[in-house]
Formats: sequence, C-alpha cells, structure tokens
Amino acid sequence: MDRQIVYPAQIPLDSDQLNAQRNAYVGLGQLAAMAYGWATIAASGFACTPGDGLALTVAPGSLVAPGVIDAVPYGTLGAVASASVKQFTSRDPVSLTVPGTGAAYTVYVAGITQDADYTVLPFYNAADPSVTYAGAGNSGQSAPTVRQDLARLGIGASIPDGSLPLWTITVPSGATAITADMITQANGAPFYDTIPQLQAGKQDTLGFTPVQQGGGTDQTDDKVCIGNASDISGILRYRAGTTDMGPLVSGQYGAVSANGDVPIYAQYWSITGRPMVGYGETGAAINWQLIATYADVTTETSDRVAAVSAVQSQLPDYVSGIWYMSGADQQVNGLTVSGNTGRPQVFTVAADYTLGLYSDVTTETSDRVAAVSAVQSQLPNYVSGIWALSGSDVQVNGLTVSGNTGRPQVFTATTIYELAENGDVSLMPFSATGTDVASGSATLTFTPTKSGTLKIDYNAGTAGSAKMTNWGLSATGATYLGGAGNNAGANLLAGSALYSVTAGVTAAITLSVTFSASTPEVLVGGTAIFVAS
Repeated sequence: MDRQIVYPAQIPLDSDQLNAQRNAYVGLGQLAAMAYGWATIAASGFACTPGDGLALTVAPGSLVAPGVIDAVPYGTLGAVASASVKQFTSRDPVSLTVPGTGAAYTVYVAGITQDADYTVLPFYNAADPSVTYAGAGNSGQSAPTVRQDLARLGIGASIPDGSLPLWTITVPSGATAITADMITQANGAPFYDTIPQLQAGKQDTLGFTPVQQGGGTDQTDDKVCIGNASDISGILRYRAGTTDMGPLVSGQYGAVSANGDVPIYAQYWSITGRPMVGYGETGAAINWQLIATYADVTTETSDRVAAVSAVQSQLPDYVSGIWYMSGADQQVNGLTVSGNTGRPQVFTVAADYTLGLYSDVTTETSDRVAAVSAVQSQLPNYVSGIWALSGSDVQVNGLTVSGNTGRPQVFTATTIYELAENGDVSLMPFSATGTDVASGSATLTFTPTKSGTLKIDYNAGTAGSAKMTNWGLSATGATYLGGAGNNAGANLLAGSALYSVTAGVTAAITLSVTFSASTPEVLVGGTAIFVAS
C-alpha cells in the first residue's frame, strides 16, 4: 500500500492530498480482494423490516464488487483503469414503498460512482491575494467536492440491469400493511457470512459434528470404533481398544414403517422388576411400556389352569344357551331378572327379550274380560252401519260432522257422502197485484243463515190489452250471476236469474214492469230456491 511523503516548508500540492486518498482507496480495495476475491460481489447489512403501511425500511449496508480505480479523472489526477474491488455504501436507513399488492416484488441494490456536493469554491488570486477567485479562474462555476461510491436501493417487479437482488417481498391481494412474514431473502442475494459467523461454523468443513471420545464419568480413554457389521447389514458393531464387543442392539432393525412399526429408543430395568422400553414415531414423544418376564408368563399359566378348573366345576349349575339349537336359532348368552320390571330377560348377540310371568297372563285375562264387557255395554248407544243391509247395499263405516262445512258426512269403504241439513235448501214465493195501473213490482226479501246460491223464476203480465214497455230486476245484498227473461208476448214476461248471497246478509230482489197504458190488473211475482254452498 502506497503512502505519500511530504516535507517541512514544502509547498502543498492538490495532487498530494488526492494521491493520499487514492492510495488508501486502492489499499482498501486490495484488502477486500484478499477477503472476497477479485470477482466476488458481496453484500453486508441491508436488513429489511416492515415500515408504515405498504412501506419497507432497509438498514444501512455495503456492497463489495469488482471495478476500476477511477474510470474518469479524479480531481487533477488522471483516470486509472486498473482493476480494484470497490465498496459501495448506504449510510442511512432507506424507506421504500411497495408498488402494489397481489404480487411479488424485489428489493435490489446497484453500486454507482458519482461526483457530488457541487459548490463554488474559493481559489487563490495571484494578482491580488487579498481577493479570492470565485471558482477556478474566477469563472463562478461550481465543482464537485466529493467522489461517492454509493449503494443505491430500489424495489420493483423486475431487477434493472446492473442491479443485484436482496429481498423478495410477497404481498397478498388487498394487503394494507407489510408484515415480517412477507419478507424473505431473494434467490441469488449476495449475502456472505461475517468473520465471526465463519469462526462459529468452522467445523462445517468437516462435513459432520465430531464427538469427544472418553473423558466422561467412569469412561476409559480406549479408542472406540463403530461401523456397519459386515455379516449383517444395518446392524452396528463396535470395538473398545483391541476388544471386539459385538453388535449393538438396534431399535429399528426389521421394523416395517408401512405396517405401523415404530423404533425403540431406550430400555431400562424398572423398580417393578421388569424391563421398561421407550418407543414412538420419529420426532414424537416417547411412549413407555413394561415388558413381561418369563416369570410373569409361568405365573399366568398357573393362574389360567386354576381358573379354568374352577369354572369347569361350576358348569353343571348353569343352563345351556345352545340346547337343541339348529337352523336359524340363536344362542342365548344370558338369562337374568330385570331389576326394574322383575321379569326374566333373555339376551342373544342380536337382541334382548323380556319374558312374561304367569301373573302377567292372568292379569291380562281379567283385563280382557272387563274390556269386552265394557264395550258390549256401550253398543246400544251406537248406530249400526249394517242395519237391514241386503242386496247391493253397502256398509256405513262412519258418521261424522265436517269441520269445513259443518254438515254430516257418511263414510263407506269407497265413498264419502255429505248430507244436507236444515237451512241448506229453502223455497220461497213472492208476488204483487195492481188494479188499474200502468206498472207494478214485487220484492223477494231473504236473510240466509249460510252462504250459497239463490235462483229466482219470475213472471209478470196483464189481462188487458196494454203492452209491456219495460221490465227489470234490481238487487241489494246479492250478487247477480246470470239469467234471462222473455216478454215476446208483449204483455207477458217470464225468466230466471241466479244470485250469490252471503250468510247473515239480507238480500232484497225486486222485479219491476211498466205497460203502455193503465190496465185493469197487473200481476208480478215468482218463486225462489236457495241452495247453501
């Protein structure tokens, strides 16, 4: 690394200061090349955390990348195209706004070199040292005062040329804020471990984690060798010092995972005097289970023989559940007396049956005799449905009153008949007579107890020679449904009309006629029939 030399009373030159900085710049680049290599791009820092809303905060960081010392002149020094490793920095936290939602975006960084902090500098005026120039040659022009190697950060759906990915931001549709789980390190991000991280992971180069041999309580320093048994693959054998100790017991050998077999992890002798084994799924909690000893088996054998002998001695006292069983018969598995009913209960595999007592039969006989006697005593109060039944007559099965119409209903096996009741049909006359008159009228007034239809047959005429010039029907409390009248005889009228009437509403229907002149006698009237709905 080069260093500038200056002397007392030497006239200071701008190149001395610029070269001092360039030499330090080159030295740092060489040092970075020793650490990362001449072609490596590495990033450090740039931690990415959620900001407010859809914003991110990227911490300060630096980017090491290959370049040249100075691609353009540095102050009064010329450009130097020699290779160097450059450090681009971002000194302060940077806030970035995520462009949208429902997509993945990349936080990227690019290394740029720029001259900045332009200002109009004071220059020495040789003609009049007391008055400085404003800018070189008193031009008044500003000049850069610092050359910056900057790490410029950005975010977008794609990575611009010359930029490097740092973080991937995956934003769900409709999100209103960035959360930590949306931020992941981008593929190809040039982050490398620091020297302390490398020191902590130096055993990684071994490819395995070493285990200390010996040094524990009640342990010797003998060399221990463990390896796959050459005679039984999948079983480990070990040797302590020069002594072959044989195979290690495997907790997995022979297990078939597809059949639900699980490994045994540990075994010890419990306080119960039996071995205890621990087993379970890989990664799951260990289940512990006692294992029987041979003494447990022989004890159980003796107990079984004694128990069978005791049961066999009691069989003559039991009722057989398969006696004479054949075909679809079912074995009786149990015969008990119910604590609730006091009756015997029979149990099979398929169903349970409750048996009756003899007292149940005698009680039922008494109840039947009493019930028959009670029914027979009520028969005189009933209407016979077969009285005088003969020929093609059919039996009446029921006689009721309709809940809809309120009329009696007669039921046979095939038909329902609704009977009429008082007020369902009514016949009514109405008439009027006039003497020496030229007109006449007659009115039928009727208040039905039920709604229905009213038919009127009406007529009018005179014995004189006057001609009928006009006639008509008018009604109140009734709705005209239709009808027709005829006075083709000139002095004689006949016709019929239908009206609907409502229960409780008085209907008044008037027949009126007019003649061409006074006539000795005018007769008006008719008959009406009402049929309830």
